[in-house]
Amino acid sequence: MDTEADYAAIRFRLAAEHYRLRCSLFDLPVADRISNACTEGAARNPVEAPARLTVTAAFYAGIHAVLASDGQVDPVETEWLCQKIPDPVAIEQGSAWLRAHGLEQLLTTLPSVLDEAQRECLIANQLSAIMADGFLDQTERDLVERFRDALEIDPARYDQIFNVILTRNQVALLISENHSVPSQSV
Repeated sequence: MDTEADYAAIRFRLAAEHYRLRCSLFDLPVADRISNACTEGAARNPVEAPARLTVTAAFYAGIHAVLASDGQVDPVETEWLCQKIPDPVAIEQGSAWLRAHGLEQLLTTLPSVLDEAQRECLIANQLSAIMADGFLDQTERDLVERFRDALEIDPARYDQIFNVILTRNQVALLISENHSVPSQSV
């Protein structure tokens, strides 16, 4: 949810469409109740985990695993994810598979689902996702490195991907007078 001076903007996705709902700041309590009702409804009617992972569901499960590794998924990271994966069914299936089978099984299963280019794509997108909020949490980075090892990506190739993503996300350099970036910022 974005708040501006005189209104709040709630961004959400329904099916494959993205929407932005503007409402008065006075309506925030109602918006919170709506959000909670939707979350509770999803918890009561969880999607059943697919028997096997599709490439798209595997991609989502891998992204979701790193986003949740620090104990919270930042709204900026969630928005990033919704823009990257326009298929809500794949998101739900990947999430359900990850809940049902866990991280360790995901790390074991991914190499048989993804080819080499898809593996590199997953790693690049995991790095983009964890940097989307402007901070690079060590817990998230450590997990991406576990994915790197499980997916058998050469460490030198990983470093190349990491440096490109890091450089792309250091837009603070463009607006900073002294060109220094705080150690936690990306």
